[in-house]
Amino acid sequence: MPLSYKVLLELELKINQIGQVSNIIRGPKHCEVKFDPVPDRFDVKHAINLTAMASLPPDSEECKSRLVFYATGFSVLPKDEVVVTLNKEKRTQEVVFNIMPKEVGKQAIVYGTEDKPQKSTPLIFQYPWINPALSIWFPVLGTLFGGILTIPWWLRFFGIPRARSDDGDDNEDKDDGTNKKKQEKAKPKNSEKRKVS
Repeated sequence: MPLSYKVLLELELKINQIGQVSNIIRGPKHCEVKFDPVPDRFDVKHAINLTAMASLPPDSEECKSRLVFYATGFSVLPKDEVVVTLNKEKRTQEVVFNIMPKEVGKQAIVYGTEDKPQKSTPLIFQYPWINPALSIWFPVLGTLFGGILTIPWWLRFFGIPRARSDDGDDNEDKDDGTNKKKQEKAKPKNSEKRKVS
């Protein structure tokens, strides 16, 4: 018994309905998502943008994916997950995550989609090209040796004289012993006081 055109149309309609029901039950396929690579090192408080490009798979009419970017020591925008829904009319979508490190050291990042999560552990630097394990000692060293780490201290240490000002007021700060001699002459000695009394 040959199939008529009408019967074929009815079968096509039933198959489409079955496909729609299975998509509702199973949900649409996941989109193909490609993230920019996450750098291995960041400088603290310097934001960068990471782009995720979602595209419709070639064998699908519709796809849906949730893009996430979670990072403990970072400020991330957008904060929540981004839901991307693509179809034949809208085949691609670009999502930009702005991330800025807030804490120094090795930080964990989890990003991707619900079906393909990825992880990274970049190193966050406080000072450019100085390892965070070393840079945590900088405030302690500054507190202990702060006076020694100044240029005027080193100039005095090596005996380089200060430049004289036009009014000649530098004599107050100069400690060559002449100020002490003048102060001693101005003070009466204890022996002189006893003789007078």
